[in-house]
This record gives sequence, structure tokens and C-alpha cells, in this order.
Amino acid sequence: MNRLICLRPVICAMMLYGAALISLPVSAQEPAIVGQDLEKLRLPGRVAAVLWTRRIDYYTLQLAFPNMSRITLMTKEDPSIKSASSNVQMWLLRADGTIIQPLWRSNDASATNASVKDKSKSAPMNDVIFRFPLTAGKEAVAAAVRIGDTFMIDQIRPFKD
Repeated sequence: MNRLICLRPVICAMMLYGAALISLPVSAQEPAIVGQDLEKLRLPGRVAAVLWTRRIDYYTLQLAFPNMSRITLMTKEDPSIKSASSNVQMWLLRADGTIIQPLWRSNDASATNASVKDKSKSAPMNDVIFRFPLTAGKEAVAAAVRIGDTFMIDQIRPFKD
């Protein structure tokens, strides 16, 4: 009998915890974020990766530099690259060769981003990120990058729905 009295608070707590779990709302599973590594846009010592990504509300085209110390060395070696991230141009191309305009660029001072109000919480300084509308996923066939005097292009494959 004494042992049952000691277990009574534990049993009550388990029952309350179970009741609380039952009353919690069930949330839908988050949609997956999918991406492609555009390998033809890599440039040893200058571009670590370019990623084409489908997110919940938009697409992104992101260029990642190897690291800041290499960017400093790269700028000294190639005077055409004054500021690596500000001297990057990226385009999404349709099959007819026209450009799909981005909604936002990560280091564009005039662009506003509702989800990032504090500049310290924006994308890392050495990444250049462009956001595109969801319609771009059906229209885009290629991505092009220009850094200084170097141009590169790679095909974009459609994501499976």
C-alpha cells in the first residue's frame, strides 16, 4: 500500500502529460527545401559554389566565395575585382534568352526584405544571394554569373513537384 501511495503522483503526472499531448494542435509537415549545385559555375579560388534553391515562397540563386582571406588575395591578384560581392552579376535566363528579374539581392542597400529588418541578421557578407519569384522555377533554363571579366553559364534542371 505504501508503494502505491509513492507512485500516485508519478501516475497523475503521466496522465496529465498525456492529456496535454493530446490537446496540442497537430502541425502540417514543413515543405522541403530543394536545391541544385550548379557545378559549372564554380571557379577554383574564386567561387566555392553556386546553388539554385526552391524555398517555400521564392527561389534563390546563391554564390558562395571560398573565404574572406582568399577574396582579399584574389583582389590583389586581379585588379578588375575591386569588391568581390559587389562586383558579382548573376542572371536567370529563359529559353528565349531573356532575363528573369530578381525580387531582391542580398547586398543591395536599396532593396528591402520584410523578413530581415536588422542588417546584422542578413546573409553572410561573402555570399551573394538573389531571390526570384516562384514563377521563375518553370521559366528558368540557365544561370549565368559574371565576376570581373569572367563569365560562366550552367543549365538549370526543373525540380520535381
